[in-house]
Amino acid sequence: MGGLRFITGLPDRPPLKVGVSLGDAIAALYATIGVLAALQRRNVTGRGEVVDVALHESVFSLLEAILPEYGYTGKVRQRRGNALLGSAPSNVYPTGDDRYITIGANGDSIFRRFCVAIGIPELAEDPKFADNQSRRTNVAELDGLIQSWTLQHSLSEIWETLVDAGVPAAPVYSIADIVSDPQYQARDMILKMVGPGGIGELLVPGLVPKFEEAPGQVRWLGGPVGEHTREVLGEMAGVSDDDIEQLVAASVIGIGTEVRVGSTPPTGSME
Repeated sequence: MGGLRFITGLPDRPPLKVGVSLGDAIAALYATIGVLAALQRRNVTGRGEVVDVALHESVFSLLEAILPEYGYTGKVRQRRGNALLGSAPSNVYPTGDDRYITIGANGDSIFRRFCVAIGIPELAEDPKFADNQSRRTNVAELDGLIQSWTLQHSLSEIWETLVDAGVPAAPVYSIADIVSDPQYQARDMILKMVGPGGIGELLVPGLVPKFEEAPGQVRWLGGPVGEHTREVLGEMAGVSDDDIEQLVAASVIGIGTEVRVGSTPPTGSME
């Protein structure tokens, strides 16, 4: 309902789900921003604020110029795969070692450097590719030429070549690539911590954003699921012991429920 899924995927295929519950995360970030704004309002006026955040509206806010485009032209933006609307070349290309790399050589000067780097400098002088509009018109042919080059080399070779040439490019990382990446490690984004309930060491993400004067840290990962249910319901919410036991018996709540590693909780994501 937020509009993101409609534009995600290939033009000749059904809409694709984003690979994570993006709506939940985006709504949580907006809620956090709203709470911070409400605290500032309280500091200024003495009054707080009600913060109202909807999942689908949060996703909708990410759609860039899609709404003005539709309102002005009546055109509905469609799925375009990995191609960047309005610029070329900008796509994901397979490599000779069965990996993928993104290349954004869409500026005219960048494209000329790119053509030199891949050994076809005359390509930048071809009328079909001489400027961005021409490259957009002939993007399928251009992507085919680029792919024929990337398939002849490994990802590391391509990346090194393009970085040296000043051409924006980056590998498409899996989670294994992220864990082994020196930059992620140097930024303390891959943390090793003992999991709750004695389940052993876990890899968990570091903190974003990072602060210089008061850096934060992940102190612990929490206890077993349901560890504090009785305390919260009984001492804080005033629910009687008998009512708590009835809720436990009916499987409405769990008290000290065992952690199940690898399970995925239900979400209300609205990509």
